[in-house]
Amino acid sequence: MPDYPIGYEPIGTVALLTNPRSGYGSARHTTDVALQRLQRRGVEAIAFNAASAADTGRLIQRALDDLDFDAIVVCGGDGMINRALQESATTGIPLGIIPAGSGNDTARHLRIPFDPVMAADVIAEGFVTTTDLGLVSNDAGEQAYFGSVLSCGVDSYMAERASNMSWAPGPNKFTLAFMQGLLKMKPNRYHIELRGAQEIPHLSEEARQRRLDLDGPISPEGLLTIDRDLLIATVGNTRMYGGGRTICPRADHHDGLLDLTMTQLVALHKQIRMVNEFLNGDHNPISWLTSYRFREARIEVDLGVQAHGDGEPLFYAPINVKCVPAAGRYIVPAP
Repeated sequence: MPDYPIGYEPIGTVALLTNPRSGYGSARHTTDVALQRLQRRGVEAIAFNAASAADTGRLIQRALDDLDFDAIVVCGGDGMINRALQESATTGIPLGIIPAGSGNDTARHLRIPFDPVMAADVIAEGFVTTTDLGLVSNDAGEQAYFGSVLSCGVDSYMAERASNMSWAPGPNKFTLAFMQGLLKMKPNRYHIELRGAQEIPHLSEEARQRRLDLDGPISPEGLLTIDRDLLIATVGNTRMYGGGRTICPRADHHDGLLDLTMTQLVALHKQIRMVNEFLNGDHNPISWLTSYRFREARIEVDLGVQAHGDGEPLFYAPINVKCVPAAGRYIVPAP
């Protein structure tokens, strides 16, 4: 088991990266408030404005090359945090977060306050934790990190649809997109190979038997092959996506493993009846859901599905997914 060091670190100077369009334009005001608070707390913050994903990566790399920065701070949402991870993962430089997106699932999972003054105080205090990250790659050799959730099913399309619902409040966008998806989406044939596979802890006997009936036993070597029609196949390093919807309720970003939640097609009225349980993480009673824990996976899909990491479009299947233990470092509230 890898070490997951935690503790206070001195935070004197930070690179503060923002996209003024995050949160439908709210990031600009949030950045100004956070900057003032950091300065009041004695932290020098150098602001960088990123206009695109490529710009974000370039600015973060520039900040990482400057050894004068004690941390990289992102003022934005999950997508911008994901872009920061591509440069900061495994470097040892901690990532601070000022939440300013529409979903803010990474901040929610890490218990970071949504208020910019309180979030800036967390950064000034400098308590750092170490977490696992997920790493997804395609057969062309491209790869990308994700910190929270990788969507590989119809919820990938739901994420795209939700991102265009500027008229809907953040927490409700994904639920609306999810309900629309249930009405329109068709199942797809998945071939998934898990290595280092385990059962999810605290499964009910009914859920355990359902898993065995569908996929058979996990081999003594921790291998399992899943070959069936699915609507959703979602990998979680953390528990939530879609603005606080719990998709992998047992996920632990300190265990060296990732969780997999899968759903199959059933009658629409059955899905609608259990949609609240599904989105709130009460998965044991749901007859059309199965879940596993694993170290590495290969995911193949008959019809092309584009995986989304932390809500950002990444690669089309087939993809390989693995856990990278202790690869992420975040500034968080002290326990």
